[in-house]
Order: sequence, then C-alpha cells, then structure tokens
Amino acid sequence: MFFYTPSALWPLLLPLLLLFLNHKRSNLLEKHFSKTMLYKLQLQSALFSPRKKHIVFALILALFIVALARPVSKRPTLHLPVNKPAVVLALDVSKSMHLTDVYPSRLALAREKLEAFVDKASGFDMGILLYAQDAYMLYPLTHENSTLSYLLKDANLSHTFAPSTNLFSALEGGAKLLKTHHNPHIVLLTDDNATLTRSKELAYLQSKGIKLSALSLNKETSNLQTLCEKSGGTYQPYTWSQEDITTLIQHIASVPLTSQTKAYDVTNLQEYFMYPLSLALLLLALLFLPLRKPVSSALVLLILSVLKPLPSHASVLDFWYLHQAKNATQNQDYPKAIALYKKADLTPQGYYNLANALYKASQFIEAITYYKKALGKDKAFNAKIYYNIATAYAHKNKLDFAKENYEKSLTLHPYAVTRDNLKTVQQLLKVQRKNLHKAYQKLHFKPIAPSDFAKAAVFSDYSIKLQTLLPSQEQQWFNKILKHKNPVYLQKLHTTKRSQDASLPY
Repeated sequence: MFFYTPSALWPLLLPLLLLFLNHKRSNLLEKHFSKTMLYKLQLQSALFSPRKKHIVFALILALFIVALARPVSKRPTLHLPVNKPAVVLALDVSKSMHLTDVYPSRLALAREKLEAFVDKASGFDMGILLYAQDAYMLYPLTHENSTLSYLLKDANLSHTFAPSTNLFSALEGGAKLLKTHHNPHIVLLTDDNATLTRSKELAYLQSKGIKLSALSLNKETSNLQTLCEKSGGTYQPYTWSQEDITTLIQHIASVPLTSQTKAYDVTNLQEYFMYPLSLALLLLALLFLPLRKPVSSALVLLILSVLKPLPSHASVLDFWYLHQAKNATQNQDYPKAIALYKKADLTPQGYYNLANALYKASQFIEAITYYKKALGKDKAFNAKIYYNIATAYAHKNKLDFAKENYEKSLTLHPYAVTRDNLKTVQQLLKVQRKNLHKAYQKLHFKPIAPSDFAKAAVFSDYSIKLQTLLPSQEQQWFNKILKHKNPVYLQKLHTTKRSQDASLPY
C-alpha cells in the first residue's frame, strides 16, 4: 500500500503540534478563560475526559489528512483473452494506381473498396498503412471500427509518393504493426501485375506467421495470387459490386484462430481512503452524541450507516416556488412567475402552467417547448395543449405549423373553438400563398442569349423562390464544412527489405 498524493501528509505536523502543546501546557486555556466560559467552550461528553478529548480531536484531524492523501494499493495487471483476427489493410499508392483505365481511377476505386472493407468487417482489429517505395502508417490497429471508418472517409490523402512499388515495404510495415498479435493478416489493395518470383516474400510471411490476401485492381495475371494462396490467404480480383470485399472478409473469418491472452498495463488502483474517513466521522460523532454508554453510541452509528436516504421527488421549497409562481401569475407578473416555475421540479401540470406564463409573456417559441413537455396520456388535456401550441405558432405567423397542431387537437377532442380557429388559419394560408405566388412571378429564368437552343422551350416557366438562388450565410458556411477534408499525418515505418520490382519503372 502507498499514498497516491504523499505531499498531502505534510499537514500531519499540525495534530502532532497540538498533542505536544496539550501535554506541555495542560492549563493553557485556564489562564485565559473563566471556568464558566471554559465550560461553554468545551464539548460536554461522558465518554471522554477533557484531556482525552484533545487527543481524540488530534486523531480525527490526522485521519482526515490521511484520507486526503489517498492510501491505495496497486491491483494486478489485467490479462484478458483475445481471440480475433488482426488485419492490416495496405493501400498501394504508387504512380500506376493513378491510371484511369478503371473509373474514376485505380486509386479512387481502391479507396472505396478500403472504406467498404472497414464498414463491413466486424470483430476484427484493423489498421491501415500506405505503401509505395516505403511504408507509412495511416492509422494503428484498433477495435473501434466505427471510428476508423469515420476517420478514413474524411481523410485527405493528397500526398506525393515514390512512383515505384516495393511489396516488401508493405509486408515489413504490416509485420511491425502486427508483432503483438497471434492471428495476423495483411490485405493488399494493389494493381500488382508483376510476373516475378516471390520466394523471399513467401519465406518472410511464413517466418512471421502472417497470412496475405490481396484485392487486385488489375485483371492481368500475377504471381501475387500464388504468394497469397501459399501464405494461407486469398487473391480476389475487383468487382463492381461488394462481392469481392465479402469474399475477403469471409475468408479471413474462416481461418482458425489461435488463442491469445493480452495484458493491459493500465492504472488499476484499489482505494482505501474511506476507512480513515469513516473512523474519523465515527470518533467525531462520539464526541458530539450526548449518550452515556459507548455501546449505545456505536449501535446508533451502526444503524445510521446502514440506513440509506429515501428518494425524494419534491422538496419543501418546490411547494413554496409553485405557490409563489401561482400568485405571480394571478398578479400578471409573468417574468417572476416564469423564474419561480423554472426553479421547481415540475410535473406535466407544472410544465403546462409554465408554458401558459411564457405564452402570456409573448415568449411563444419557448412556450411551445414546455407545452410539448406537458403532453401525457389524457386526450382531453393533450387536445388543449395542441390548441395552445397551434395558437402560439399562429402568433409567430407560422401558419402551416398552426394548421397541423389544430388538426391534432381536433383528432383528440372536437372543441368548437379549435374548429373555428382552423378555418381561419386555412383562409389565411390561401391568401398567404396567393401573395407569395404574385411576389415570385417575376423571378423566371430567361435565356442568356437568343439562340435556337434557347428558343426551344428548354428553360422552365416555373417560378423559383429567392432562397434557392441566394443561399444564406449560414448555408454557405455549412457547404464549406461539408467539403472540408481532414488532413492526415503519416508515420513512416522503417523498412530494410526490397522486392525485385522496387527497381522497375511503374
């Protein structure tokens, strides 16, 4: 056991000093206070003598200080079983991947396939690296696939890499990321079509126990297929559907797993501060309790420690707030009523009263929010609430919403006033739409220059609202945010091996 904050133990000198002074100057207080005043200042307890009370006070202070220092003990390191594949997705970013014989390009299609793999795979630890002449870690291995998918979709991979491809950089870089995993896989997304022998690469994979799979962006034959199959992986040419990704995932999931236990060296501490704190509170209670027997005192404290506080849903102050708010509403002091209602723990009826106060204070939008909180199971009551919501919308000239809520109110209860207000709103809506049509009649598109193409009734005669032509400042910023791509930071992985194709032109 040790103290998590040992510097907090320095104040222990204070209770030691008090004990020393109490021992040396037992009559220190008697010299400055009369017996009557001294009797009132000292605690009257039958359990401890005056001298013992000073010692108990010092002990209580010392226990509080020890609790603040947080005595703890370190628990054993967590060892959890891990029984799932670990997959490094290696994306080829060499110059040949920028060819556009595959729409929109080989690299763009490979990135789409990479995102689809991350979205569809479940139960895998996954990481991503990029490789050309060298390997670069994009994201380390993680079991948070949803986070990895989000980061990958927003990643801006506009970096310039070496033109040639070095397969060994992907294998060696992947092995570095997979060195602590017992079920390692590397999945290449590449256009490799070399007919070179891959004996060295196969020997390296077998020495590391890594199974290699590949999604080929090139329809030509390649020795990469033989390398994948001999290492225990699979080779899959790309398809325009998601069938290729499904095949890769199913193959990886079908490979027998090796049991693995992973140690998590995290801070795992057992706290003991509650023990000195509880003892200090017990001694403090014994000093103040006017009981004659120590056994009785201990028994009462034990009962108090066992009992739990009952849950309460409303305090005494809530009733006072509600009463004062009701009086303020009757006196038409709506700002005061609103403030008092917001201080209380409200029921649906309380929310309804608060909404009424907001409505009368002409705060219609906020009133609508609290009206909705007041909705319950009573249909007649809900009908009144929807009526008030509709009327509030009508005050803000939001006639479509007012019509909708009047109709909801009528489905619950056929109040005559609701039906009359609905007819009024419908008439106003007709006038409003007619005026809007007149206002936008002049906003027709016309041909830019007279031509046969323009005269051929290509342009629409429908009127277009001004909002669709001139986006608001908020909408302009929102569009910029949607187009934003997060920059990524690549970590270059130190690799030493070179494949035969590393010296070939792309």
